Amino acid sequence: MRVRVEVKKRVLLATLMGELDHHAATQLRTRLDRELAKHKIKTLIVDLSQVGFMDSSGIGLLIGRYRQMQLSGGRMCIISASRTVDKMLTVSGIRKLVKVYRDPKIALEEGLANE
Repeated sequence: MRVRVEVKKRVLLATLMGELDHHAATQLRTRLDRELAKHKIKTLIVDLSQVGFMDSSGIGLLIGRYRQMQLSGGRMCIISASRTVDKMLTVSGIRKLVKVYRDPKIALEEGLANE
């Protein structure tokens, strides 16, 4: 799993590439938590459009970051393109909690507009 992190104002865009399994989720959790605290992030955008596989550890990671953002008064959204990942988001109930975009530019524009 590779991760590219971009911070603009108080918006963090985390682009994930590869497979989001237990091992990757553990490392990603540490990195995201560090970035969220360091930059006092108000909007977290998780781009899953380049993730081909995600297991329950990935779902746990997303739900945990959602709760963290809620507790800090922030918000979270997801970018998804893969049918497989999209199905996981629906089955897990995450789609009911966070807004899911297809276009990263729109997600980023809305995140910046909320600042």
